Amino acid sequence: MAEFSKEIKALVSEKLNRLESVPNAFLSSMEKIQRTKFKDVVSLLDMLDYEGGSLVVSEANLLRVEALVDEIKGVLTGSEFEKALGGLMGEFEQQAVLNYAYFETVDAAFAIPQISSAIVKERQAATIASLLDSTNQYLSNPTREAIASSIQSGGSRQDLIDTLRLLVQGDKDIDGRLLRSTRLIVSDAFALNDAAVSESIADNLGLEWYFYTGGTMDTTRCFCRERNAKFYHKTEVEKWGALDKKALGKCYSSKYGWQGRMPNTDKKTIFLTRGGYNCQHSLLPVSEEVVPPEVVNRVFGGKGNNVKIKISNNSGFDLDIKSINQHARLKANEYGLTDNFVIEISKSENVGGGVSFKKVSNDLSKFDNKVEIYTDGTLTKKQYNQIINHELRHVQQGQLDRLQMRRNKSGRWDLYWEGKKYMSATEYERLTKRITNPRLSAPKRYEAFKKYSNLPWEKEAFDNDGTF
Repeated sequence: MAEFSKEIKALVSEKLNRLESVPNAFLSSMEKIQRTKFKDVVSLLDMLDYEGGSLVVSEANLLRVEALVDEIKGVLTGSEFEKALGGLMGEFEQQAVLNYAYFETVDAAFAIPQISSAIVKERQAATIASLLDSTNQYLSNPTREAIASSIQSGGSRQDLIDTLRLLVQGDKDIDGRLLRSTRLIVSDAFALNDAAVSESIADNLGLEWYFYTGGTMDTTRCFCRERNAKFYHKTEVEKWGALDKKALGKCYSSKYGWQGRMPNTDKKTIFLTRGGYNCQHSLLPVSEEVVPPEVVNRVFGGKGNNVKIKISNNSGFDLDIKSINQHARLKANEYGLTDNFVIEISKSENVGGGVSFKKVSNDLSKFDNKVEIYTDGTLTKKQYNQIINHELRHVQQGQLDRLQMRRNKSGRWDLYWEGKKYMSATEYERLTKRITNPRLSAPKRYEAFKKYSNLPWEKEAFDNDGTF
């Protein structure tokens, strides 16, 4: 494992071990139910009519099939099943608690997001629904078919018992149907719950780096084997989900994307689905501080390493300047900034950020290399990161001369995007003022903001800041 503290190592180790041990404990309960409850299943066959040890081929027997199937399912999914299921649901909550403990050690600003608790409840409900559907498909349906076929053929009671024994208990090569129906669900459901809670917290804290961990064994698939024990940036992980051939490397499959991949995996869900079916690896969100410099250079090419960043905190609030600087450095690398820039933080009731136009000649202005952040002291790390993401994109646009203000022949200013006139500076100023004009109704101000956010340079910045 990477150079984490002993406390973090212990928490992560427990979290990973439980991805295997919790589902296995539940499945052991299913095996026990199959083994101990079969005699009760056999006794239910007394509901049918026999002659000389064989089933009577009759309408009466056929009409009893559905009731018999329901009774058998009731035996196998009764109180012992419900107790095991209740225990599993409690483990979902305990896994969330472990995630909370981990993030407390990673970021002092951690607080349990309300959405995390909602995620656990939703995952619990989805798992129960999936288990019920699966027991119908893999237990009730084949049981119904076996009983109906035995009646229609006038088979013996003993042959039916033998058929049901194989269905219910399985043998050394085949899982019993209760075990099979739950095995398909439980491992993935538990791991998805863990990943969903973890990612909701990472998003809330603004964490953008991940450590792929879980170890390897003979059965580890290519996707997980190649990524195990390595750091990745969020943008790299998204490429896996987008089926970027270069990012997937030798693990790429034209048929599946990669072996084991879940069909619903994309650039957003990859943080939950990870390697796919039965994946017991964790895509662990980590602080930027533990990411080796060579990994940052690998991701962003080190283009911004020589850029100097000056941060001035004039807000009067005690801020985590080191974290702000680290994130700004990260984005300087990602955006390929080549010029030094300044971040000025001021106190204001109107929180947010901005970059102003700077006159570089009598006829030309472009975005300045200075980011202004306005805070009332309540901004979270995620919000600071979003402002930096957004405003540094504008700094990049200025450094690359993509957005400029040029003076026209009449002496007025026009905005040029990608070398073409887009709108007049007067129109732009009028639009920005409408957004905050208290005399306008809320719908009109929102309409102005919507138009503003669709300006090409703003849309590009919004698409990259993690707000929308």
